[in-house]
Amino acid sequence: MSEKKYEQAISCFADALRTYGGNLDARYFKGLAELQAGEPQNAVQDLGTLLEAKSGYGVECYLALSAAHRQLARLDSALSVVWKWR
Repeated sequence: MSEKKYEQAISCFADALRTYGGNLDARYFKGLAELQAGEPQNAVQDLGTLLEAKSGYGVECYLALSAAHRQLARLDSALSVVWKWR
């Protein structure tokens, strides 16, 4: 049995960021968990911060950010993110 414990994951990653604010992996996975938990606004913030830091995260981060914008019905922003990656 597989349970999706996104809220618990978000809390763990938030704790990691409070302790190690520069932990890029924690920020990335927190953004993904927020996206899956139906918190696209928070995902936009975390994933956007990650990309602004020129973190080296590739297409996966851009696609997740685009998906978050789509969940918020911001289609222009979703497309813009994809074009930035290209």
